[in-house]
Amino acid sequence: TPGTSSHTLLHSFLEGLDPRGDASPTSTPVDLSPQQPLLTTVFGGGFTLDFTFPTEFQDRFDFILEKSTTLLANSFETVPDAIITVSGPNQLQATIPPSAATTDTGFYRIRLSLKTD
Repeated sequence: TPGTSSHTLLHSFLEGLDPRGDASPTSTPVDLSPQQPLLTTVFGGGFTLDFTFPTEFQDRFDFILEKSTTLLANSFETVPDAIITVSGPNQLQATIPPSAATTDTGFYRIRLSLKTD
């Protein structure tokens, strides 16, 4: 909450607090951006993209793998058939199938959105 803690407004919201209010989460602040991405080629022509994200908040987000070949505005598209799974504590893995890894150059990103219930 601005001025009262080092938590982001999003973190306050995820903890069930009104981000506009004076209350601050009692938990330790966490970084809610995907960290330490590692792209690895797998046998058969696909890739895996491993990244970290706090376990306690993983179920609150949709993780969408997107790809661009140019990095131009609005050039990112959802990778078809990509699967994102939990691979360990604070660890997620996106599997990019060979059918989606057909170009020599590609730029990947993980887009996050809050789940709607």
